[in-house]
Amino acid sequence: PRLDYTDSSCPALLLEPQRSNLFNQSEYFGSSYWTKSGASVVSGFTSPEGLSNAYKLVEDTSTGGHQIFRRIVVTATDNYASLYAKPSGRDWIVLYDTYRDQGRYFNISTGVIGGVYRFAPVSEFIEPFQNGYYRIGIGVTSSTIDYQLQVLLADSDGGAVYTGNGTSGVYIYGAQMEAGSYATSYIPTYGAGSVTRVGDGCVKTGISSLIGQTEGTMYVETTLQNIVDNKTLLRMGQSASFSNSHILQVINQKVYAESYVGGANQAEIFTTAFSDGDKVKIGYAYKANDYVLYVNGVQIGTDTSASVPSSVGTLYVGNIAATEQHPVEQVLLFKTRLSNAELATLTTI
Repeated sequence: PRLDYTDSSCPALLLEPQRSNLFNQSEYFGSSYWTKSGASVVSGFTSPEGLSNAYKLVEDTSTGGHQIFRRIVVTATDNYASLYAKPSGRDWIVLYDTYRDQGRYFNISTGVIGGVYRFAPVSEFIEPFQNGYYRIGIGVTSSTIDYQLQVLLADSDGGAVYTGNGTSGVYIYGAQMEAGSYATSYIPTYGAGSVTRVGDGCVKTGISSLIGQTEGTMYVETTLQNIVDNKTLLRMGQSASFSNSHILQVINQKVYAESYVGGANQAEIFTTAFSDGDKVKIGYAYKANDYVLYVNGVQIGTDTSASVPSSVGTLYVGNIAATEQHPVEQVLLFKTRLSNAELATLTTI
């Protein structure tokens, strides 16, 4: 399995939906695949993975923009572009989609998101990585099939047009363009064309002793992404069938908690609509005629006439269906129905 050490020396299991990197040359910035204007690239620098496969984007001495760019064709409405960057004389960099005229400044020395370049993208992020790099990204939404990512050097927040000195620039590595409303982990293409990483799934069977059979609590912490589509967060059941199970999922942008016995719905409690990017902590507690759902410290609803499914011995995370996968940040199971006060404390943001 892939492990994620982000923000911790203790790894977490990394489960992601299927994605494709649409840049055929995700690392080889020296090739003609990437167009340079007011700048050049030099190879042989240390990348986030510790190899000498990063490039330095170097400004020339002209007055204007200093950039590298690539046009590709996209078919999805939501797309996310990302790149690893590290300062080498310039602290500011811009990611810009020329077809939608949307971009953002990033300070890759301090990890600060700067001002808007032209018009604001739908979303953006910056996060630290190994060897002094930051990964930066922008999300855009449009029906336009062309996408041109420009990476521009800047001498300040808002200063993408300036006179270069011929030596300053930034180290760059790992360009990625993927269909989706958020960025997933990097998928290298090595010049082989678009590369697809299949969706991750996690199933553990034979764990009925770890799952409360007559009472219990399910907890999920996640940041909601692309929730226009239905997403399954966590499910406990007898098998792949829903007939005897507890489920936490997102349907029509709302968090749903449901339980089934013999295919009959026993409990169904749900929230009002959330938006992409909302952080949620979900606690769903069950016991015969005593079900409750808490989200972000607030009691959403109860059910006082619901039975509990029996012989529940399988845990499913992120693999119900390819279109329903959703990344989760933490999952907890309790073999007791936590009190309402405990649920409020557990789920408070």
